[in-house]
Amino acid sequence: MTQIISHLAANHICQVSDFLVSVRTSRSGLDPHDRAFSKSILYLAKDALVAVGFTGMAYINDIPTDEWIASILAGQSLRASDGRGFGTQIRSTAGRSFYPTNWLDIGLAVKRLQDNLAMVFADLRRRRETTALKAGLVISIVGWQWKWRWHRGGDATLLRSSPIACTLFYDQDLHGISLERLSRYWGWERGTTQAIAVPKLPSSARARATSCSGLRDGARLTCWA
Repeated sequence: MTQIISHLAANHICQVSDFLVSVRTSRSGLDPHDRAFSKSILYLAKDALVAVGFTGMAYINDIPTDEWIASILAGQSLRASDGRGFGTQIRSTAGRSFYPTNWLDIGLAVKRLQDNLAMVFADLRRRRETTALKAGLVISIVGWQWKWRWHRGGDATLLRSSPIACTLFYDQDLHGISLERLSRYWGWERGTTQAIAVPKLPSSARARATSCSGLRDGARLTCWA
């Protein structure tokens, strides 16, 4: 299973994972599969810019999981993209911006993902797809969220920009999709950094991660799912 590590601070956010998808050819052997696969996308919400990484099931209903996530966030069927992707289209005319119909803020985007994942896993349970259920799925979302104050005449003042993080994952005990998120003020405003690992790291790996130079000073390590 892919390991996703995210690092959040007041002035930067990064998320790293591998991109390789493997297929088991024997009890001890794994071979590369689908070298063009991607395990991360960027999403521009109304009020946020986030990286969305995943680990677990590589395909949902025979569709690459990254494409499935993009289609859900864009509110479009996969066929509607016509192979051109799901990039957010924003155009300006005479100083005014025109945004996609039903463009979501980050809260509604996460809720849409959670609701659709719940339907996917309910169907897997109904069909008793034990291999897929065992693989599960974890989606790690990290990035920046902002808040604007709009004034008459169309001008705006940026009130706040803050790092955010949340994780969606299939909870086998609850048979549903759970959501974990950092509180709004987790310490970044005081210079604290935060590392998030999904899935959970073994205790020995956690000790090595927290001792590395990038996380040593006042760092926190959170392990979800």
